[in-house]
Order: sequence, then structure tokens, then C-alpha cells
Amino acid sequence: MSGCSMYAVSHPYTRLRSIQSFNIAPFYPAILLLLRCFCVSLSDVLQYVTATTRLNF
Repeated sequence: MSGCSMYAVSHPYTRLRSIQSFNIAPFYPAILLLLRCFCVSLSDVLQYVTATTRLNF
């Protein structure tokens, strides 16, 4: 019992890291696509803001 609790206390980070790496691996293309869309929308918003500020000033 104490050995199991010690294992659970001492190895949560490594186990969580391995679980995250295995779960995220199939979703890398979707994550990259979302990041690309986010960056594109962010650049569009920045262009819109700069255009409106130029029109205002």
C-alpha cells in the first residue's frame, strides 16, 4: 500500500507527460491548422485596426 502511494506521489508528472504526448500526437495537424487560422485572423484584425486608425487620424 505504501509503495503504491509512494509511486503515485513520485511519478505523476512523468505519467502525465507521457499521456499528454500520446494523446496530442494525432492532433498535431489540427493544432497547426488552428494556429495558422488564428495567426491569419490576427493579422487581418491588425490590418483592419491600422486601416481604421488611419481613416480616423
